[in-house]
Amino acid sequence: MPISQITSNSITNFTITTNDVDFSTNTGGLSLPTGNTTQRPSSYANGSIRFNTTLSSVEFFFDGIWKPISEVSPSSIEYLVVAGGAGGGGSQETVAAAGGGSGGLLTGTLAVVARSSYTVTVGAGGNGGTGYGIRGSNGSNSIFSSFTSIGGGGGGSFAPLFSGISGGSGGGATWQVGTGGSGTPGQGNSGGAAPSPGNTGQGGGGGGGAGGPGGSADNSSNGGNGGVGSASSLSGSSLNYAGGGGGGGGAGSTPTLGSGGTGGSSPVGGSGGPATVTPATTPAAGNGLTNRGAGGGGAGASAAPVYTIKTGGNGSAGVIILSYSDVYANLTSVSGGLTYTFTNAGSKKIYTFTAGTGTITI
Repeated sequence: MPISQITSNSITNFTITTNDVDFSTNTGGLSLPTGNTTQRPSSYANGSIRFNTTLSSVEFFFDGIWKPISEVSPSSIEYLVVAGGAGGGGSQETVAAAGGGSGGLLTGTLAVVARSSYTVTVGAGGNGGTGYGIRGSNGSNSIFSSFTSIGGGGGGSFAPLFSGISGGSGGGATWQVGTGGSGTPGQGNSGGAAPSPGNTGQGGGGGGGAGGPGGSADNSSNGGNGGVGSASSLSGSSLNYAGGGGGGGGAGSTPTLGSGGTGGSSPVGGSGGPATVTPATTPAAGNGLTNRGAGGGGAGASAAPVYTIKTGGNGSAGVIILSYSDVYANLTSVSGGLTYTFTNAGSKKIYTFTAGTGTITI
């Protein structure tokens, strides 16, 4: 049925048939209801459409939700970038090793550009030292776009007076060294101290964490606690990241043997191993919690006359989490070198990268 005019709103050159409204002969435009996101009707008929000025996009109503007809890319992304945690130091004699430092942690919001690519690299954790005089290995850096979180510094191991290594957070110190490794400002904290020469305590200092420095070993040979981590809810749940490893317990005060320090934000940071009398390698130093960028615990000491080689705990790999509103489109692409999961929860699209290096395209 052709219609040439509707009173008070002039509409010409379209035809209504049994199933269609045909505007094909009209070269003009059709003005839709227009408003911002807060002005959306809370309930409407399925299939209704409007123009959203907040998103600069036409959207439709379906099953109680307004959705973009053609999804647009986000203009900003929240990020959490945690580097790999470091390994704790190894031991063999009466002096315990120190805990590894956590990976550096950065979080914030980045303005992004549609169809642009951004680098993503998840840092691996460092291995624990494998015996007397062998410090833990540093963690590897994690990178998102221009943001680089620094890998944690390895925990110290006595002889020849090995201190903790500097990093995102620094590794703890061993007996007679004094101070731990330094942390990176804005990312982490320093490792814990150990007793200076002349003191009998031979425990290791705790590794630094994102939320605080590593604890110092005491004069009773107890290892220092790992530095606390930092909490984030970007994954959809509140979780702690980047806790430091606990220092190992020393055996310089036999028959009173030192206990290992607690890992930072336990069980995130690995616990320090206790001192033992028998030729045993257990209880062993703890590893950092998987994909939390946590430091490994320092190896505990062995009391005379039997000295046992003990290995420090391994640091854990870091993680990169990206999050933005679910009104926007999924990422255009994620390169094959990255291991990740995708969830849509709490009105957020969340990408969690746990290994690898590559690029994402917005």
